[in-house]
Amino acid sequence: MPERRLGFGHDAVLELISLIRNYSEKFPQNDQILHAISVLDAYREMHRKENFSLRPDLQQALDSLLADFPPAVKEDGQIEITRELYYAHLESSFPEFSASRHSVRHFNGPVSLEQIERAVSLARNAPSACNRQHTRVHCICDKETRKKVLSLQNGNRGFGHLADKLLIITADLHDIRWEEERNDLYTNAGIFLMNLCYALHANKVAHCLLNWSVSPFRDILLRKLVSIPDHETVICILACGDCPEQFSLASSPRKPVSEILTVHR
Repeated sequence: MPERRLGFGHDAVLELISLIRNYSEKFPQNDQILHAISVLDAYREMHRKENFSLRPDLQQALDSLLADFPPAVKEDGQIEITRELYYAHLESSFPEFSASRHSVRHFNGPVSLEQIERAVSLARNAPSACNRQHTRVHCICDKETRKKVLSLQNGNRGFGHLADKLLIITADLHDIRWEEERNDLYTNAGIFLMNLCYALHANKVAHCLLNWSVSPFRDILLRKLVSIPDHETVICILACGDCPEQFSLASSPRKPVSEILTVHR
């Protein structure tokens, strides 16, 4: 986060510690548990380096857990990168270009509507069922509207207010034909969304995906703020902006192919 608040997330950390202990009593530790333990180790170490005193109950719970379950893997920590290096592979091969795109939570300055338009134009190349092209994009430029929209989403605290533009991704219900196709909205919009992320990266627009996993009430509130037609389903929000000359990226190690690909012969 660009504006890190030391001592953050103490209640969430205590809950995670409890979940790790409960799980470990019932099941063998797996990669997810090992990863969670290593994250807590990195959390403790980061506060040690900052000479910040955590809440006593939190410090005790952390020390006790890490004594009982010494970290088996080490977190890579944050990736420190410059703007020049972040965009160094825009003309490289697709594997290098794809690997260079990351979610960015550090925004510093505006991006133009022309950059957004070029990205949306390129994203249109995404395939869709029967070429119906279900996806729509609503670009929010007004600062006060952005602030109100972000207040309805629960994953942008600490960086969302720095975004210059919001892209609300929707899918048009007019483009499905039968009730069996109801999930096609998310499939086709998801394909478009990934293409859009690559296109934004190619146009030097830093971005972070924000889920829209909300109650119907919040969805209604969003529609009162932004004129989204009733026949469009909100899929996701993208926070967009320019990135600073130097910033941090989250380390996001990927699962091995062997855990993802199953070959049926």
